[in-house]
Amino acid sequence: FEPTTPLGGDTYEFTAAPVDAAGNEGKQTSVWKFELLGTRPEPPSITLVNDDKGSITGRVEKNSVTDDDQLTVSGTSAVGTTVTVYVDGNPHGTAVASDGTWSIEITPALTGDGEKVITATATDGAGQESDPTGDYLIVLDTAAPGKPDVPVAMDNTGDQTGPITNGSTTDESNPKFSGSGEAGAVVRIYDNGDVIGSTTVNTSGNWEWTPSTPLGGGDHLITTTLTDPAGNMSVASDSLGFTVDSTPVEIKIIKALDNTPPIMGELANNDSTDDTTPTLVGTATANATVTIYNGSQAIGSAVSDSSGSWSVEVSAQPEGTHTFTAEALNAAGNKVTADFTLTIDTTAPTAPVIDNVEDDVGSVMGNLAIGATTDDTTPTVYGSGGTVGDTITIYVNDQVYGTTAVSPGGTWIYTFDPALTADGPNVVMATATDAVGNESGKSAPFTFILDTTPPGAINENEIDLVDDVAPKMGTIDNLAININGSPTDDVRPTYTGTADSIASDVVLVNIYHGFEGGTPTYIGSAGVEANGTWSFTPSDDLETGTHSFQAAPVDAAGNEGSKTAAWVFFVDADAPLITAQITQIEDDTGDSDSDFITSDNTLVFTGTVSATISTGQNVEISFNDGADWAKAVVNYNEQTWTYDNTANTPLADGTHTILTRVVSAAGTAGDDTENVIVIDTTAPDDKQSIIESIEDDTSIVGDYITSDPTLKVHGSVYDDAQNPAVTALPNDEWVQLQIVEKDNTGNVILDWANVAMNPARDGWTYDATDTGTLLTLADGTYTFNTHVIDIAGNASVVNSQVVVIDTSLVDPDIYASFTAVIDDELPNPNGLAT
Repeated sequence: FEPTTPLGGDTYEFTAAPVDAAGNEGKQTSVWKFELLGTRPEPPSITLVNDDKGSITGRVEKNSVTDDDQLTVSGTSAVGTTVTVYVDGNPHGTAVASDGTWSIEITPALTGDGEKVITATATDGAGQESDPTGDYLIVLDTAAPGKPDVPVAMDNTGDQTGPITNGSTTDESNPKFSGSGEAGAVVRIYDNGDVIGSTTVNTSGNWEWTPSTPLGGGDHLITTTLTDPAGNMSVASDSLGFTVDSTPVEIKIIKALDNTPPIMGELANNDSTDDTTPTLVGTATANATVTIYNGSQAIGSAVSDSSGSWSVEVSAQPEGTHTFTAEALNAAGNKVTADFTLTIDTTAPTAPVIDNVEDDVGSVMGNLAIGATTDDTTPTVYGSGGTVGDTITIYVNDQVYGTTAVSPGGTWIYTFDPALTADGPNVVMATATDAVGNESGKSAPFTFILDTTPPGAINENEIDLVDDVAPKMGTIDNLAININGSPTDDVRPTYTGTADSIASDVVLVNIYHGFEGGTPTYIGSAGVEANGTWSFTPSDDLETGTHSFQAAPVDAAGNEGSKTAAWVFFVDADAPLITAQITQIEDDTGDSDSDFITSDNTLVFTGTVSATISTGQNVEISFNDGADWAKAVVNYNEQTWTYDNTANTPLADGTHTILTRVVSAAGTAGDDTENVIVIDTTAPDDKQSIIESIEDDTSIVGDYITSDPTLKVHGSVYDDAQNPAVTALPNDEWVQLQIVEKDNTGNVILDWANVAMNPARDGWTYDATDTGTLLTLADGTYTFNTHVIDIAGNASVVNSQVVVIDTSLVDPDIYASFTAVIDDELPNPNGLAT
């Protein structure tokens, strides 16, 4: 005997025992014990090289730079091994990995800047040293950068820009600093010795930095330092000193003065005036020179007094809009400006236009046509023309009636105030007067007729309220007349009237809705057809409860007549909030009696409801996606239901989505519930299961005669028993095994038990030891039957195999013994182990 797998370092004990043809094992020999030495340890791992010196500390990655000449190297190794760290092949410290980890500070310190290669080895207790780790290359750099040059600062603000020289004054509180240095070095910028920012030298050796926080007013002394990637810092540069003076120059135009009659006084920004030489008044920094410009042309100037006040009368300006710019200049050369816009207008505006007159009262609303009739005594006039600030004057029948102002965009709106009082024609015109008093001519006239007399009442004998929703349709009972009338399930009943129901001048019928005795409210209007009829259907569903409809006639002017008496009715609109679901089918064949997968295609359905179902409510079932519904039998006492489909057309093989629902007494249906049922009446005859071996088949493998009474049975699935080809079963099919006594009474020892399928589902195993209760077969002859069965319980043809159990022992006095164990491994092949 020679082990098939090489032995590792350890102590071993060998024994031997004889086995007869039936697989019965005899007496074992005495123990042969020996020890085998192991191999040298695996190399350790370097997990961290740490820099704890200088301004840049932490992990040092491979190929990176450090200024730490005594780095700390850490890692992992086999427990108990001694780890040695080498730098460029020279040892620099050891440590014992007592818990599988180690950490070594390089000792002695490294010398000489440049590349350094770090490795490590592990040595076990027997003195065997591992191979070294892979190289961990770092670059040692302990030399600081040279002293940087004086930084350059740039003024980019105000009228004076450019380099800021040493000792100068600037209004720039955010100067741009720049300089040069070693690429990759960190530049720190100091103001009077305090760090105010940092940046990095680019690959071209240059850097720029602008402070995010403005420098305060006063003196500043700027220096810089350079820190290379290893953390070595240079000495500070020479300083750049300057003073920041950002005190702003101020200028403000407060107002303008109109000194030309008839309208004089103060003018605000964007006002209009007929004064061609207005005076601008404002404030500025004391003693500043204030110059007024119209565009690029200076049109007046003054010097602000000690309090900052100034005023300038500009030279004569033409008509039009002018933006005057006031510029203040202080002694330091700083400038600031402010604008003030005036429109000089000496021409009367163009006559405005009346665009439309709107009726916004009553049932008939909207824009009026010229000559139209309205019931609105306070109509709204919309017009255009004029400019912002112009006054529109409204004339009615040549008399001033009111005024309004022009809005941005040149439009205006006027609503009659006071209200018109007399029915009849009204002629409306408008004029525009600008801010300086120039009035235009009158607009074209707009004529309308005021009519405030309502139409006659509706004939209530010629109206109807109709339910047009199945199953019960027709006139809805008026509960105001018949208190015992029937409810309706139509949540949008139709309210109608004949041609004889209204007067000839009626153009609309307003509908009012009341609910549960509340105040009726307007919900819409019905237009009158050419034949005089009208019809109204609510746009929204009515909720369950008592409702009322009333109708009121409306003439062309929008005058509304009296309402009809209320038509009171009850809506039963609530769909049941109960759902019905199938809980059982009969018969639910197959491995599970509750998976709704069956070979029975003439079923009886049993179900429950989600809440209490009342007498009069019913359960319905549909087999064609709700096209047709059948009524189930409800047991109101037990809150269950049944539907017997056995007398109907059998269900076809396949997946069926069966809908169930609860229906109210008024015929309103609740939500559908989907119930998925699979009908499968086809046996898996295209596949067969065959027993291929038993385990253990002691003695002669394949003769199915064994001394093992607790067998494993192995088999495969084939697509043809005569010319078999292995095939895989789908997930909804599996193999079953039956064991029957052959030579006695034919007792069934195991009745069609499911076996374990392999991952590919083309092979299977039955293990008698995994059934929960150990199945031990007595000595004798058995028939092992197997077939394929699907999830619906349809079975394929049965294939059988005869198996013989024989557990009788061989002669116990026969045994085997060892004579020697031969070592055939180097360094001492063919030696004798003891």
